[in-house]
Amino acid sequence: MNRKNQWIVPVAAVAVLLAAFMVLAIRGPRDTAPRTADNSPEVVYVPDAAAPEAAAPEADEQAQPAKQPAAGKPETATPTAPPSRTAAQEAQPKADTAKPAPAAKAAAPARAEASPKPAADAPKPEFQGPKAIPFTAKTTDGKVVSLSDYKGKVLLLDFWASWCPPCRAEAPNVVNVFNKYHEKGFEILGVSLDREKAPMNAFMKEMGMTWPEIYDQDNDFMMATIYGVEAIPAMLLIDGTTGRVLAENPRGPALEEAVSQAVARLPK
Repeated sequence: MNRKNQWIVPVAAVAVLLAAFMVLAIRGPRDTAPRTADNSPEVVYVPDAAAPEAAAPEADEQAQPAKQPAAGKPETATPTAPPSRTAAQEAQPKADTAKPAPAAKAAAPARAEASPKPAADAPKPEFQGPKAIPFTAKTTDGKVVSLSDYKGKVLLLDFWASWCPPCRAEAPNVVNVFNKYHEKGFEILGVSLDREKAPMNAFMKEMGMTWPEIYDQDNDFMMATIYGVEAIPAMLLIDGTTGRVLAENPRGPALEEAVSQAVARLPK
């Protein structure tokens, strides 16, 4: 074989190989997937390792709408509601949840009836204060008076002075209560802390204060001392029989209220 013919065989072999590669490229890889009974390729799903984590939120999102009716949210917000439910059935849970409200309102009157308020005209319990301190003093008309002289009566011990503005303001109320309840057993014993008798007598005459009066300066301020009076007006409503203090400083409307209840308890 000459040198020219030596290259024919390798070139031919290379040509055959190139032709084979071209045929394979055109036809593609051989389909080796399993076949079903109808000769169609069988699909085999191989799960990805990250697939369970990605699928978990999706499953939660699908299950979450089913829990919303139990939380009390509107039915219209439930996208997974069964299509077979009618509009009347959808409205039924809402009507059921509105029924307890009237029942709660109906129970309120029952609680009010269980604890009725006392009648407005019911007598209040008597104030059981300390016992009044016994005393004996001389009044402006020269008579000697003591606490024991008021047994069977209701006594108002009134500390005041004509120079005291609150005392002057309260005087008309004291006079009115005295005139109203005096015949029912109400008495007043005034204790004046005036510096002079003339202003005291003038004010008593002006206001119509007809009850006995003690000018405490003539008694060395004994009454103010034993009762510890540091400011005026100062009042003590006393049960003359027991000597108990029924009210302390009952001024204004409280004075008539306390006196009316006290005289109502006096023996007839």
